[in-house]
Amino acid sequence: TPEEALDDVISGTTAPAGIVAEAIEKLTGQTVAIKWVNDLYVRERKVCGILAEAVLPQNAGDKTAIIVGIGINVSNQSFPKELDGIAGSLNMPHRDRQLRDNLITEVALGLIQYLENIKDKSYLLRYRERSMVLGRQVLCHEGNEQYPALALDIDEDGGLIVALENGKQRCLHSGEITIRVKPVQELSTGEGTEDNK
Repeated sequence: TPEEALDDVISGTTAPAGIVAEAIEKLTGQTVAIKWVNDLYVRERKVCGILAEAVLPQNAGDKTAIIVGIGINVSNQSFPKELDGIAGSLNMPHRDRQLRDNLITEVALGLIQYLENIKDKSYLLRYRERSMVLGRQVLCHEGNEQYPALALDIDEDGGLIVALENGKQRCLHSGEITIRVKPVQELSTGEGTEDNK
């Protein structure tokens, strides 16, 4: 179903994000933070973006396929003006070729291991540990809707659970968030949960 495909896309983004983060940390010694759902940051600059897209089956009995694209800035020294202060790189030009090859190998092995144990959700623990949004005020963007919230947790499908200003909770399975720099009125964690799937 489209709903199941959406969950697959979220998992198909959160799992690779954790795998890539671990590979970068292992090979460079740099600390990686993850901004839900698909951006990796080093030194407060975005160094990696991950996109996942579901290909719905055309015929009954066919399975949904997930296409994942991963882009890592390994040694970029300059970026377009509009990305100034946002984009960054691992900044290792002296190891450029070797690091690229090692990252590809490490990420590929991690993805194979994940696919062999796809029901194992232990990667979410590592994803949560590296989250740069949990416990922070965020601005959520869903279609034409925009609203402030407090990021609470990542659910078992990789959705972001947020507390709204009215005290209710919502689980985001799509959309974008912006981390709010200026503090806003503290939000309660609420009791009820809304689901936007």
